[in-house]
Amino acid sequence: MTTPAKKGIAASRRRSSPYFDTSTRHPCSAACSADPNTRGGSRSRHFASAASPALQSVMTTATFVDTLGGRRGAVVSAFMSCPAFSERYRESNNLNVEEACRHLCPRGCFYWSYAPTREWHALREAVRSISGTSPNRILNRWRCVLTVDKESDNEMPAFQVQFLSPEGTPFDTVASVLKALNCSSSIRSVKSSRISATSRATVRASTRGRKRKRSDSKMQSGVPTQPPPLCRHQTSGLFASNEQCHNDKAWSPFGLLEELFANDPWKMLLSTIFLNRTTRRQVDSVLYQFLERWPTAQNAADADVGDVLGVVTPLGIKYRRSAGIIRFSREYVGLMKSKRSPHFTVGGNDNGWDAAFALEDADVLNLYGCGRYALSAYRIFILGDFNCSVHDHALHYYVDYKQSL
Repeated sequence: MTTPAKKGIAASRRRSSPYFDTSTRHPCSAACSADPNTRGGSRSRHFASAASPALQSVMTTATFVDTLGGRRGAVVSAFMSCPAFSERYRESNNLNVEEACRHLCPRGCFYWSYAPTREWHALREAVRSISGTSPNRILNRWRCVLTVDKESDNEMPAFQVQFLSPEGTPFDTVASVLKALNCSSSIRSVKSSRISATSRATVRASTRGRKRKRSDSKMQSGVPTQPPPLCRHQTSGLFASNEQCHNDKAWSPFGLLEELFANDPWKMLLSTIFLNRTTRRQVDSVLYQFLERWPTAQNAADADVGDVLGVVTPLGIKYRRSAGIIRFSREYVGLMKSKRSPHFTVGGNDNGWDAAFALEDADVLNLYGCGRYALSAYRIFILGDFNCSVHDHALHYYVDYKQSL
């Protein structure tokens, strides 16, 4: 027999934690929705007068350098073994560690440097989904840091994200943390293998209904689904140590791969294809190798399937998907030419407006290998539309954070 108290606990656990709720807006939300360059947005329904869950996670974590063990700590020293990090670190103002980490390389500096913030937020959302309340009290004095295995025999550093209890006890997985907090029996969907997988079911369950309501409200209000295009300068993007991404407004504490390519739609869409059915941990180094060999859409369109297969095989991408990457690049090149974009015009004006930054939804969806996830990423990182329908847990982190600024 279920007691009233147990019913209350069960009801509390069923309350999913939304990453963003459009029902509660800032006073400037109307202006924000009209202007994609204006930051604004929503608040969590659990914290009507406070920051959203993503922003709270960022506010409760340690500073960027502290999560890496200190500026002169062992982790930063391990990053210095990466030539790209070392060069960017010395060239950055005031030896900026965070700026130096924002690059692609075979060592995965960008992935690992922002992993503590992503994992910390995933843990907090797992705790929130269980308790139905803020995890601040439950996780008080807990920390999430990046460590390096000094005894590793590999040429590349063996990084690992760990949770540290108030007593300093390390925990490697969210399941072990929940067990230490005596709440592991309350959640059965937690995967003990990796922390980042724990919140996906919560994200899908908590946003499915709201996305439908948001799309319905847009149709009823007559608001156009396609936001005004942002005029961007055509750049080569950021994937090597000597390149700079000028769209620093795309940066977030979660270090999403798409942030590096907010100035290059082809690379941004290509990254979504690489991320499809693949873990982020594997993608960074493989994508770096791919872009080193085929840095433009035209290069990739002219590539040989066998050569592409040799590069992307570590991702489990077989012949069909390798051919799909080439087909996607060819269709992208054809789309740009049909739009009469200067993107592939010899001697084109780099200071001009580029049609690649104003594609319609149908244009993106018609590209081979681009589905709802690619469309969401395009609208978020290229068009600056934070009110679009999101179909990925990492994009929810990003949108929730950006809407709360």
